[in-house]
Amino acid sequence: MLHPLLLWFYLFADSVLVLVLLGIGARLACRVVIVRGISMLPTLADGDRLIVLNWWPRRLLRKGQLVLSHSSLVATPGSSMQVKRIVATAGDIVKTSLDEIESLHMQSSFARYHDENGLRTWHIPPRYVFLRGDNRGKSADSLIAGPFPYEEIRGVVLMKLPHTFLLFSRREESASTS
Repeated sequence: MLHPLLLWFYLFADSVLVLVLLGIGARLACRVVIVRGISMLPTLADGDRLIVLNWWPRRLLRKGQLVLSHSSLVATPGSSMQVKRIVATAGDIVKTSLDEIESLHMQSSFARYHDENGLRTWHIPPRYVFLRGDNRGKSADSLIAGPFPYEEIRGVVLMKLPHTFLLFSRREESASTS
């Protein structure tokens, strides 16, 4: 039979080990991202901090979710990551207007993809999502780059942190919302 003091030590050591492993798992599964840009206003502002889940079943992506994506097509200086909202998933049809493109130069570049009324119909293929910024006139998103493949989704936003929250401050990275 174990001495009671030794038994308490083993219970304490096991508890500490479990807590350490849970902490390591949380640090690997999540990251903190700092928002840069205005394309997600009013939902997210420049400087907001988000907890992003790195691993999730991609089949669970849903309309309305905020995601962290990677795209060289709509990258902004200093970051190839961006936070956007899923507005359509595989099998959906999205209609966009040439008027949604704010820059006249870009309107003329994309006019050939729109019909005579300035409308474009997107059919979202399997394993793709259509991403948009909440501040539509100031967002480089699927309107310009087209649907994003699942492989470019790097994480799902779990929550916005209060401005005074410092728990994960050492693993922060920036993500554009432009």
